[in-house]
Amino acid sequence: MRCFTFAPHAGIEKVHTHPWPHWMICLNGHGKAEIDGETAPMEAGMWMHVPGGLEHRFYNDSEEPLRFLCIVPPEGDVNPIKQNSRP
Repeated sequence: MRCFTFAPHAGIEKVHTHPWPHWMICLNGHGKAEIDGETAPMEAGMWMHVPGGLEHRFYNDSEEPLRFLCIVPPEGDVNPIKQNSRP
């Protein structure tokens, strides 16, 4: 399990995919989740499931910090922000 905090108007810039699923639990703030071409709100108390293999990204669209937990299986214990920061 990892805890992400995105500053206002920050997030994962590029849509990405990987073979493992993950579950998200929004702790505070407001943002958006793009999963398989659809956009859904992220708000405190909401949760979502991202199946493995689907394109996705998350971002803060508000003036407040966005904080959420990301739960992955052991093979998914990587940092997706660093993983996608290739030249």
